[in-house]
Amino acid sequence: MFEPDMCEGTEFQLMFRSFDFDYIQPKIEALFNQPDGNEPLFAMYVDCAGRCAGYGGVDIEDAVVVQKAVGSRVPLLGLYSGVEIASIGGRPRGLDWTGVFCLFSHTKGEKTTKNSKVWRKEKTKGGSGGIPIEAALRIAEQNAAKILELDVQSIKIRHELEEKRRGFKLLAELSVSLRQNSDYRDALVMIARRLNSALNMQKTVILALNPERMLVPVVLHGYSEEEKSQLIGRSIGIDPAVLKNTIRMTADSANQLPELGEALKLPYFISSPIIVKNELTGVLITGRKVEQPPFLSRLSVTSAETVQAVSAFLASLLVYQQLDEANEKAQTDALTGLYNRWAFESYVESFLSGSNGEQRLHVFMVIDFDFFKQINDNYGHLCGDNALKSLANALRANFRSTDIIARVGGDEFAVFCADIGSVERILSLVSRLMNSWRSADFMPENWATFRTTLSIGLSIAPRDGLSYDELFNKADIAAYKSKSQGRNRYTIYNPETMGTV
Repeated sequence: MFEPDMCEGTEFQLMFRSFDFDYIQPKIEALFNQPDGNEPLFAMYVDCAGRCAGYGGVDIEDAVVVQKAVGSRVPLLGLYSGVEIASIGGRPRGLDWTGVFCLFSHTKGEKTTKNSKVWRKEKTKGGSGGIPIEAALRIAEQNAAKILELDVQSIKIRHELEEKRRGFKLLAELSVSLRQNSDYRDALVMIARRLNSALNMQKTVILALNPERMLVPVVLHGYSEEEKSQLIGRSIGIDPAVLKNTIRMTADSANQLPELGEALKLPYFISSPIIVKNELTGVLITGRKVEQPPFLSRLSVTSAETVQAVSAFLASLLVYQQLDEANEKAQTDALTGLYNRWAFESYVESFLSGSNGEQRLHVFMVIDFDFFKQINDNYGHLCGDNALKSLANALRANFRSTDIIARVGGDEFAVFCADIGSVERILSLVSRLMNSWRSADFMPENWATFRTTLSIGLSIAPRDGLSYDELFNKADIAAYKSKSQGRNRYTIYNPETMGTV
């Protein structure tokens, strides 16, 4: 649907209009031939659906038939009103229409009186008889031509202003939406959808450069599922350097990049590059399958300027994405995908400083991977890496999504559980972790000849402190106590029997 308030699933009761115009000529002739003694002055035709006739698969408009029927007998004033269009039976059609023909006339030989207001046709040549009718008609025609010319200019200006208004509104909406949307894939799809709606486009494509520096579609809006399956991920055989400038391809530029329009099934389009750090990273392409004024008019310079601005938004979006990825890498342990020590300390310290002395129960946990060095020595570092990944997965599976989990050393992990409720609850999670770790499936078949366990130490906030250093130090002491007592166990820091280092 072209109307933005019409969405998939909306139900309509539709009227279908016949394109058989044979009835028009006889009706107009009947008006001209009425035996009432009146002389026709001019005619007016109010037409709605005529200019959308091309969408219905026919070449002729009813307004054309009316013009031929009137001929040169009287001046004809044509008025076009709006129309809504939708796809019906696989092709666009008008949803409503208006066709009203009016013939204005005056009674022959009668003068204008106070009551009848009938015009008298003066046939004098000037002077006392007033302005000759022929001269008046010429003046009227000249004025009508000037009015028509001004009206055309006014329509053009209003159209350009409306395009600019839509463009500014689109940019404002995108600015707000992009600040609120952290899912970059969803943001790209949203941009394509809004671009189609705001600029009355039919299809929008976002191309990205793959590792081979070839352009491939990553977002396709306005395409059927079959078309998407044919295009998504398929490289477009166009030199990316050709698309480093904005291109506006309309009917009078059909020789410019026809292979791109053919590949994307989009003969009329605007292409704008997505530039990040002076490098082409992608291309935004939006356009129409047909150019059918007034509803799908020729792509304008104003629309091209809007598409350029949107591609700049896309570039900034990609910059934010790169920053987020760099920030994530800076906070993440490359092997396990958990937080690294720096990020873990930062998040825990930030939480504790924001708790404002609230007396809620939080647990800090240090987890040592027993016998890890022997795994590397006996099975190799690749097997050791797999073991660390397996422990990271076990931690994710056994703790809450709100808990902060990190790898803080080679074979040392840490967990911070905020607002745990009770010590018994965290102890049940720890026991579940240790039981699941005993059955971890990450080693070769002869793993049964070797035994690995976990030594865990816990400190409790606010009892053992309200800073990262205090809680880590005491949980580390408790973990060392678990190791010294034979490993494969957990120990809660006891302020009465354990010192600090």
